[in-house]
Amino acid sequence: VSARSGAINDRPQLDDVLMQFAVEMSLPTRAHLYRYLEAFPQFRQELIEFAVSLVEDQFHPEPVDPGQAD
Repeated sequence: VSARSGAINDRPQLDDVLMQFAVEMSLPTRAHLYRYLEAFPQFRQELIEFAVSLVEDQFHPEPVDPGQAD
């Protein structure tokens, strides 16, 4: 994890950080989240909420409507 996003400016954008976080692991771990919290403290709340949503999506996917079969 790097605080530099490779963008023109040195300040990473929230969307870039969240995308990088999501693609590194299919299911975030505590250590994974802590690394990002240390690297991007300005996005602390957003990272926590995003990690929670990834875990919830993994274990509680949207229910499938049986009336909408392909």
